[in-house]
Amino acid sequence: MTFWIIVLAMLLIAALFVLRPMLRAVPVEQAEEVTATDIYRAELRELNDRIASTDGDSDVLEAERVELARRLLAAEDDLKNRQTASGATRSLRWASVASILAVPALVLPAYLSIGSPGLPDAPRLDPSSVNLAGQSVDQMVLIAERHLAKNPDDIRGWKVLAETYGRLNRPLGRARALRRVAELGEDTPFLKSELGEALTVAAGNIVTGPARRLFEKALAEEPTQPKANLYMALALEQDGRVGEALTRWKALQATRPEDQRFQQLAAASIARLEARVPSKRAGEIAALPQAERQSMIENMVEGLAERLNEEPNDFQGWVRLIRSYNVLGRDAEAQAAFGKAVTIFAEDQSNVGNLQNLAKSLGLKPAEKTDG
Repeated sequence: MTFWIIVLAMLLIAALFVLRPMLRAVPVEQAEEVTATDIYRAELRELNDRIASTDGDSDVLEAERVELARRLLAAEDDLKNRQTASGATRSLRWASVASILAVPALVLPAYLSIGSPGLPDAPRLDPSSVNLAGQSVDQMVLIAERHLAKNPDDIRGWKVLAETYGRLNRPLGRARALRRVAELGEDTPFLKSELGEALTVAAGNIVTGPARRLFEKALAEEPTQPKANLYMALALEQDGRVGEALTRWKALQATRPEDQRFQQLAAASIARLEARVPSKRAGEIAALPQAERQSMIENMVEGLAERLNEEPNDFQGWVRLIRSYNVLGRDAEAQAAFGKAVTIFAEDQSNVGNLQNLAKSLGLKPAEKTDG
């Protein structure tokens, strides 16, 4: 019995605290608003007197008068709205009082008849148990971006967002997130290399000027930075500095002997570059008489064409064959080789794009689009 008396007393005390401000009817807001309108009127009268006496810049005073008049009208309109609503407020006040008093009178008996106060508490929700599987990747990225918009200095959040963009193959978004990480103070050689990679991927795997500068800065701070060295080798190859690119790749291959995947990449790059380095045989061919030199070159081109018939997936081989036909003036065969290469690599849009650029530079006709 004592417990329920305490509960009832607590309910009454709570109700009184809620009801007390509602039962008071001091028109504080109205008094403040009337004072505001009086002030605006007084200022407006004073300003009109100054305008009449030309005491001051007339244009400035006229602008002030318009602004004061606007404020006065707004204050008077607001006051009228409050006065109109005052009657309804009194009725609402008494209705609220009756509702507040009725709630404990109705709820308490109902709980005593159907409630179960002896039941244990419900288990708390563990935030780590929340399942985000129903969220799409785009929705999760949007949630992360909204969080970072409100917390722009959350460096860990920007790192996670950059990694997510990388996995989604969104290099521009990744670059933006990595720039923010750098702005927040973590401008390390590793971060410079990551940002340079994002810019390179965004440019279609072309090492642009901004990306190159980032790699150069990273190597100036950490000469053995792996990713910066790799992309600088690519930049050298794209510049036509094949010998320097080959030297860098060989140095890179020696740094990671245990990484089989990297060793395969390095070996393929070295083989590709060695095929482009001028050899002693090239010097010997250049020393031959014109007719013999032409015959030997044509034999080499025919050999390359035969090899590509047996190994058609050698992309660089097709590029060399198309260039060779073009140099020899065999435009029809260059066009045919170009069309065949486009057909072979039709599923690889990157290679097709490179072939199209090559054909354009050599004056060949664009490949016809095929359905499928």
